[in-house]
Amino acid sequence: MVDAMPTLPRELQAIAEYEFDATRFEKMTPTLLLSGSESPPFYQDAIETVNGTLPNSQITTFEGHQHEPMHTAPDRFVDEVLTFVRKPS
Repeated sequence: MVDAMPTLPRELQAIAEYEFDATRFEKMTPTLLLSGSESPPFYQDAIETVNGTLPNSQITTFEGHQHEPMHTAPDRFVDEVLTFVRKPS
């Protein structure tokens, strides 16, 4: 993480300047959105906004977890992703 420190200002600036444009995602393939029930409200709001914009998305919420279930519930994370990608389209 220390080695990556010089990139943080540029990354934070990119995040601050990003403007969501729903039209860019109109032809998106099925999308799995992952959320944690204990995530900060701004993350939950963002997931709801993206879900409402994408034509074929679904939200899976990890109860009792924050916004990084790949670290806090890795087995369930893998199961959810594999179940989603194996679903017939």
